[in-house]
Amino acid sequence: MRVQSVLIDGNLLWDVLLERYSGMESMEFVWKQISLGHIKGYVTDIAIEDIWRDACRLTQDRKVADKLVCLLLNVLECRPVERTTMRKASALNLRFSAAVQVLCGLDWQVDGVLTSNPLDFCLARDEEISVFTPGWLVVNHLKRSLEDARTLAEAPKAETDDEVSRDLVVVSNRSLSNTSAWRLEQLDVSCGDEEPNATVVMQTPAGNILRAAATGNGPIDAAYKAIKKFFDECGVPDHRLVHTDTQATTADSAVSVTILLQVRDSLFPGRGFHTDTVRAYVYAYIDAIEYMRQCNVR
Repeated sequence: MRVQSVLIDGNLLWDVLLERYSGMESMEFVWKQISLGHIKGYVTDIAIEDIWRDACRLTQDRKVADKLVCLLLNVLECRPVERTTMRKASALNLRFSAAVQVLCGLDWQVDGVLTSNPLDFCLARDEEISVFTPGWLVVNHLKRSLEDARTLAEAPKAETDDEVSRDLVVVSNRSLSNTSAWRLEQLDVSCGDEEPNATVVMQTPAGNILRAAATGNGPIDAAYKAIKKFFDECGVPDHRLVHTDTQATTADSAVSVTILLQVRDSLFPGRGFHTDTVRAYVYAYIDAIEYMRQCNVR
């Protein structure tokens, strides 16, 4: 299913107002798509009223609270919750605020409810409403683009530009290539008692050997920052990580890491495999950058 409209949980809207995004910046990315009109966003008047009251308590200034609410209403469509909806919500086996959103979502015929707390809606399946998290939406709301990626990549440039103007483009879900113009020569990660740090030594497409190092909140974060620092110094187009997914079948099997890098209005997936999760992560990053190069992104 391609997601075109969502009802947003009030807790997520506070994350937007406070710019308190998740580690992979999924909500920031989703909010941008809503702001651009790629996804239609709805909110209940109850959620807006709650946000206004909380903002008044937080800032002790009604004008500031009014301004924060206006920022949301400039992007979202606010709809009232009917009394009949409130009565029906009280009879559902859900937390009351979640039940209200489920029923409103059904009445307004949105594609689903967007929340950071999907467990609040775990009993909503009988109501036939979908529940999304920002991370899920980043990967799946353009499923059609993923499935049609090869057609899109082969389309004439004029058609591609038109598609970009109408929607965010997920550029590829292609098979991995066995060769890459970028090559990882060395990866060292150290944790110990201090802040984790990572060092990468890479070979560029021109054959140069370069080194980059960075610290992070953990070994994967340190490796991510080091590899990004390397690519930034090599003049790779400005990009950021918007999603990552890690899977393994057994404790000693190779780890599969899938990532999405964003460049303006395009997403570039990459995949990496290794028994070492950090190294699999770096391989996935290199794979995404390599595909960007193949697409002549500038």
